[in-house]
Amino acid sequence: MRVALVYSKRTWEIEEIEKEMQKRGIETLSFRPSDFSLLIDDGLRILPEIQADAIYFRGPGTGSWEEITARMNIFRILNRRVPVVNTPESIERCVDKMEATIRLFSAGIPVPETLITESDEISEIFMRRAGKIIKKPVFGSRGEGIRILEKGERGYLQRFLEHGGRDIRTFVIGRKVLGAVYRIKEGSPVTNVARGGRTEICELDEELRKLSVLSARTLGAEICGVDIAEEGERRYVLEVNSSPSWKGFQKATGINVASEIAEYFLKRCPEHKEFYEEGEIRKV
Repeated sequence: MRVALVYSKRTWEIEEIEKEMQKRGIETLSFRPSDFSLLIDDGLRILPEIQADAIYFRGPGTGSWEEITARMNIFRILNRRVPVVNTPESIERCVDKMEATIRLFSAGIPVPETLITESDEISEIFMRRAGKIIKKPVFGSRGEGIRILEKGERGYLQRFLEHGGRDIRTFVIGRKVLGAVYRIKEGSPVTNVARGGRTEICELDEELRKLSVLSARTLGAEICGVDIAEEGERRYVLEVNSSPSWKGFQKATGINVASEIAEYFLKRCPEHKEFYEEGEIRKV
């Protein structure tokens, strides 16, 4: 069996996946998202040809709008031939916070009150109603660019949740939730480990499990991190990360995530079909 790993940056996570796959006799190939070209002549040909049983796609990397669009279209074509995990469609849904929030809300998943606006006046009204609000980049990750606002601004805005400087990260592979950790950074709206947060073990109860699986399914992500905040007795899904890091998660839980991913590919690859079939999206 052979799995192609497609990533823009060689990280500890990639090295761990290679190690765990090789333990199981899985050959790994490494590519960057920009390595591929599409030739349209007597068919749709991806160059170089990937001789693999599956592809672990960590995302399109950085580039111009045209370059990112071309890469995603190439991986859409590849997904017709071999399983691509995560699919380009699911990555787009996760990366676009606006689309993700709309889809999560429409599926009945609790999300913070959110405003997407180009009106200063409406943002000021929202701020008076919500109290404290934060602004997030519509496209972004690792907690970058998130800040509490002193006055209304245009953009993607959310009511600030009084979560006490911590939120929850769960890790989902397929229909399995591996575990949960608290991400803690006192006095900050951003708890990401990449932004200086620390992790502690969190009990994975049934509500967390259901929220995590349903959120992943709603966005079509097979391997992902789900971020959940608690305010009082209520829980809210903040976002789904289709290219999660897990060093902090693994340190807190003792769970070998790369081993779980390798096992998942062994089970996932024999059947190439849509993982989330029509009609089962709400089943947990």
